Amino acid sequence: TLVLDAPRLQSLTLENAFFLPPGPSSILSDLRSLDLQGPCVLPHPAWGVFTLLSKTPRLEHLRIQMLVFRHAQGGLWEQYPGTRVHLEHLKTVALAGGPYANIAGFWSRVRAPNNLDFYASFSGDPPPELAAALDSQLRCPSHNSVTVNLGRERHLSVSTFTLLPGDRNRVILDGGGGATLTLLVDLDSHIQLEHISRFTLRLRVPYTIDQDPLVEFARKCSSVHTLILQTDIPAAFEALLAPEDNVTPIFPSLSTLS
Repeated sequence: TLVLDAPRLQSLTLENAFFLPPGPSSILSDLRSLDLQGPCVLPHPAWGVFTLLSKTPRLEHLRIQMLVFRHAQGGLWEQYPGTRVHLEHLKTVALAGGPYANIAGFWSRVRAPNNLDFYASFSGDPPPELAAALDSQLRCPSHNSVTVNLGRERHLSVSTFTLLPGDRNRVILDGGGGATLTLLVDLDSHIQLEHISRFTLRLRVPYTIDQDPLVEFARKCSSVHTLILQTDIPAAFEALLAPEDNVTPIFPSLSTLS
């Protein structure tokens, strides 16, 4: 752990090293960007990172690799003795998690705006817990677009689609494998699906998919008017585009298909 007296610091990138200000009253009021990289970047216990974050009141960009922990209990986030860390100026967050990272445990102890550009890759988090931790961001009132990627790269995103990239905000959850479908089952209690007007689905070979969770999730997005399908097996979309006879169309308001 490095102790550095740099109160005017604006950007900090560390690889396999941790940093703390010199005293308990030290505040990094100018720090806008924090990037912690490498398998051994976090302190032990990992919740010590909150000591640093609590001193960055104007932080805008946060990236942490949570790859390796000294024990199977992950970051022991639940043992953090403090209150939730307020990061009210955050704009972008990227969290890369390993098998014991418990990104949900970390994020549940952070209070941040709901209109973030948020990315998380996870392998050890049960999807329902992650969705619950991200409830505020998933419920962002401006979110109007969902992307389900079930191809070579599997992830799910909820975003605000506009013609101005600078105005977009999104939540991307990259769990790979069956985690994406598991998220679909749980996310309908966190996303305001009635606001979703744009639905993008990508299917690529090779893939294995139980279509039931996907169809049930899509059916709850009843306000979708723009549907974008990308696949190398058109028959994979039959359950969405051609439901059985006497079954209500999945997208009754659909006006644009591409």
